[in-house]
Amino acid sequence: TGIGLAPGAYTVTQRGQEGWDLHSLVCDHGAAVDLAGRTATVTLVRHQHTTCTFTDVDRSTLTVVPHPIEHRPYEVAIDDDGNVWGSLPDDDAVVKYDRTTGATTVVPLSGVDKPYGIVNGPDGNLWATGWGNDTVVRIDPDTGASTTFSTGADTDPWDVTVGPDAKLWIAGRICDCIIVVDPVTGRRTTRPAGVNDPFAPTVGPDGNVWVVGRLNDRIARLEPDGGHTSFKLTGMDSPNDITVGGDGNLWVAGYANDSIGRVDPATGEVTSWVLTDPLINGPNGVGTDAAGNVWIAGELNHRIGRIDLSAPPGLVRYDLSPIGRPLSLRTAADGTLWTAGSGGAHALGEIVLPAPDAGLSGAGAAPRRR
Repeated sequence: TGIGLAPGAYTVTQRGQEGWDLHSLVCDHGAAVDLAGRTATVTLVRHQHTTCTFTDVDRSTLTVVPHPIEHRPYEVAIDDDGNVWGSLPDDDAVVKYDRTTGATTVVPLSGVDKPYGIVNGPDGNLWATGWGNDTVVRIDPDTGASTTFSTGADTDPWDVTVGPDAKLWIAGRICDCIIVVDPVTGRRTTRPAGVNDPFAPTVGPDGNVWVVGRLNDRIARLEPDGGHTSFKLTGMDSPNDITVGGDGNLWVAGYANDSIGRVDPATGEVTSWVLTDPLINGPNGVGTDAAGNVWIAGELNHRIGRIDLSAPPGLVRYDLSPIGRPLSLRTAADGTLWTAGSGGAHALGEIVLPAPDAGLSGAGAAPRRR
């Protein structure tokens, strides 16, 4: 802390602490930040007060870093600049978290009702679905300007992904269909989803799009030429999310019976396990980290687990209480996982994974801010 400093440029440096890594450095009036050098250069003007926050993490275990927001987020996406966006269905808006400055900005969406799904599009824009009024909206990540397109009457658009054709593939819940939207023209086509109440369209390692049916416990393989085949998710109830694991299989979260399923994309063979020991209650997000490991988030008991791909259903479980009710999991380029914390303290949740050589333990840690 410096008091009574004359106007001018000052450099603030953090002294390294053994066992802790500097994760982020943010100054509230802006600064030239050198994260590797643990320094921030701040230019002060007369009567100005500036605070720089150094956030350290313990890389021997998983660390949860909540970024509070005032609204309930549902899903997260990461733009081309590494910033994190969350859909805000209760506010007809999205929120942007700037990872460089630490600032959060709420962007209202005109003409959109209840945006749930959100994805970083192939055109560098964010795209969000309007479940309440059958729309999809294009959002400029720099200006927040938005353009809305119809997905067709009575479609109930929910989740959205970028397909193998660089178009948007949107799950239409009430029509049991997939709406394919050209991000350049906004033109759409519709095709059967092959399941009842489709969720989580995801591009598989085979180049097809896979989607789960929440109401009939099936998974469908959608071929780009229009064909589809569905498979029973035996032992699973209310599947709601899909990821591609480092083993080349599809991994599916089963919300209603606390299960995880593995699907061979070549054969459609399904193997599933109930995650009771340790418990992942209400799995509502499954994702893959940069190393190919599969993680599953439990909305109802605020936990996240890493699946042992070599011998399921073994997992290591960590506490996510600082962000509460995790929804969805997405991976940033730096290997951190992000989730929408929709509990009492709304937040975009940053999950810093253990260093590769740290081993695994279920303790977890909180960040240290100075």
